[in-house]
Amino acid sequence: MDSNNLLLKVYPSGFLGSGTVTQTEPINMLVNVRNLLNKNKVNRTIPYTANQDVVTVWEEAMINSNEFKSFEYKEKILVIAMKAFGTSTLKQWVDAQVDNPLCGDTHYRWLDETLEYVMDGRRRAYQYNTWMTILSASRPDAEAKGYSRVMDNYFRRGIPVLLTSSNSNPKTMSMVDFITAWVCKPNGIEDLIASLNVLFGKR
Repeated sequence: MDSNNLLLKVYPSGFLGSGTVTQTEPINMLVNVRNLLNKNKVNRTIPYTANQDVVTVWEEAMINSNEFKSFEYKEKILVIAMKAFGTSTLKQWVDAQVDNPLCGDTHYRWLDETLEYVMDGRRRAYQYNTWMTILSASRPDAEAKGYSRVMDNYFRRGIPVLLTSSNSNPKTMSMVDFITAWVCKPNGIEDLIASLNVLFGKR
């Protein structure tokens, strides 16, 4: 699992994603000090910036649910998603998380749940707002653990690559094909945009 050659960065969630997309402005510490002295609201300091496109599309979705249903808006979400992960294949992205020292048990649980939802249509155990909370409280692991049982099933065991098409086997599936499979699930587009916010949005 070698993710050293990918242009990835850590997001507030602790997950890795594209390091080449537009980012939110980092918190201005001078402004925070001034606010503190003037007894105004002080923004919580987080050392990681968020994906600006993900933040924008999430805020738009929360404000205007009718626009969210339009084809143009769904197309916009797909374009943002295809850039946000920062890898060309699903396996590359998962391997990068496994190599990521900030990826703890809770991150593994999110990865497992998402793989099972997209690949097999299993219902999620938690809503996105619950994931936002528990991931924010997650502690990183000191050492890399390798694949979970679920990941191992999809990326090591599973169906041999030669017996499937490359766009349906997780071992060779492109990120574009993974996102396509994602939005084909019941409430898939809603789950995708909420997941983008969990992964690459603000905290």
